Amino acid sequence: MIACGGVMYISRVLCFPISLRSVSIALPTLLSCISCICAYVLAREVKGPGAGLLAAALIAISPGYLSRSTPGNFDNESLALPLTLLTLSFWTLSLKSKTTPPPLLTGLSQSLTLAAWGGGIFLPNLISLHTLLLLIKASGISFRVLYVAYSTYYITSIAMVTAMPWGGELGEGARGEYLGMFGTWTKGSYAVIDPLSTSEQSPLIASVAEHQPASWSSLYHDLHLCLPLFIPGARALLTNCPNISEWDINSFLIFAALASLYCANVMVRLVVLPSGVLAVVAGVGISELLTGLKRLANGYQTRKKTKKNVGRPSSAPVTMGLVTLGVITLLTFHLRHCAYASLRVYSTPSVVLSAQGKGGKHLILDDFREGFAWLKANAKGTGGGKGRVMSWWDYGYQIREMGGQDVLVDNSAWNKSHIATVGRIFASSEEDAYQLLRRYDIQYVWVVFGGRVGYSRDDVSKFLWISRIVEDVYPDHPQAMFLTPSGEYSVDESAPKALLSSLLYKLCYFRFSELTPSNGRPTGFDSARGVEIGSKQIELKFLEEAYTSKHWLVRIYRVRTGMIR
Repeated sequence: MIACGGVMYISRVLCFPISLRSVSIALPTLLSCISCICAYVLAREVKGPGAGLLAAALIAISPGYLSRSTPGNFDNESLALPLTLLTLSFWTLSLKSKTTPPPLLTGLSQSLTLAAWGGGIFLPNLISLHTLLLLIKASGISFRVLYVAYSTYYITSIAMVTAMPWGGELGEGARGEYLGMFGTWTKGSYAVIDPLSTSEQSPLIASVAEHQPASWSSLYHDLHLCLPLFIPGARALLTNCPNISEWDINSFLIFAALASLYCANVMVRLVVLPSGVLAVVAGVGISELLTGLKRLANGYQTRKKTKKNVGRPSSAPVTMGLVTLGVITLLTFHLRHCAYASLRVYSTPSVVLSAQGKGGKHLILDDFREGFAWLKANAKGTGGGKGRVMSWWDYGYQIREMGGQDVLVDNSAWNKSHIATVGRIFASSEEDAYQLLRRYDIQYVWVVFGGRVGYSRDDVSKFLWISRIVEDVYPDHPQAMFLTPSGEYSVDESAPKALLSSLLYKLCYFRFSELTPSNGRPTGFDSARGVEIGSKQIELKFLEEAYTSKHWLVRIYRVRTGMIR
């Protein structure tokens, strides 16, 4: 918000005022341009201008970065990545120079990254570990240069961190850890180092999809050819060094790429880190391939002019042709993939779903916006004002902003007990849930159900996490009561009575068995989970159905008033 407010203020000073909303929409694209410049500078410092241009081109179309740089997708990472690349560039200059401005700028840019994004803790740990490795290795960089660079950077960082707020979820506790005895090694850093630590975190934090370990398919989708091109890029950085100090400087970029890739494997949200650093290393790798091709062509022309090689056949033209064709094919393949990811994945609104119907027909599922429109037009609260809607916390912001209603919880994860209370209402029987709904003055309940269209990311699938979050705050509601005797989560006939009688189960599957099944399936067949539901005759006493969207993705229920338990 500070960045948006600053841009808006500058625009007004320059006499062309821009609204805060317009700035928020356009700023991610502007910041991506800065990221391209930073990638160019970083690659140019270690390889040359050609590698810089290729690195800028690769990061400009990187799917992993497009997820944070498309217009309107303004998030902490949108501001953090250009600052991260800027920090890496300044630290590289710090190791090359014998002056204090580059280390000062390194500390300044790193502090801005920490203020914008909690994941910026990656940077101080990275720089500290690399410096330690250089000291252990007996680096080719003189001890005086290393001492001046790190001391200046560290003092600047400490001074800035004590004066600036930290972003993300780190807060004052992480600031204390950063300034504590162990320097920059924090609990957040350990959570990234240890892949198993996610299971030891709060269930609320662990339930977020972006906090899960990344799969190979998601990494390949977001990084694509930058992954295999890392190998020739690393080879070029380590083999073409005129002296040992250059080798130490180039190793920092490889160390940063490997560390960021490991972080992305542990937490999928951090894939934005390797998308920037790997683009730089991949740009160096392509530049090395093209440089080798140029040397091969020059050598062929030189041999061709010598008399002793006149008339002798040469395989150089064939080799050059094959290498050129291979590079062009790879880059074309990469460009097509990035265009597809930009069009189909990162340019689609999150509230509008798309699917393929029979015969490959493209279907648009606009149920979420239909639900928001219904709330805005029909929901009424006590006294005729705004209604209060209860939903799982994923949809809070959208219901409030697009549906125009008050919500019990929103997407902020600061109040764990409040979110657990919503989970407790969903996990309770209808009779018990009604008392809590009336206590919190809830008029409407919003649930997302994908059993008809096969949407597997609905509230039924999330109930496993909901029950874990409830147990963490309310031990009298253990998760085991919603699992089968074998410890599995299922909605079919093997589901326990506690699950079948829970409010969430009844709201999602109410009247579901009345639908006409397709493809010879039995009534009440859940397409998202591929099973026949265990309870089909569902009746509601304390709530009534108010709205169900076209594809049954959104179901809204009205809480009855005047009901006596």
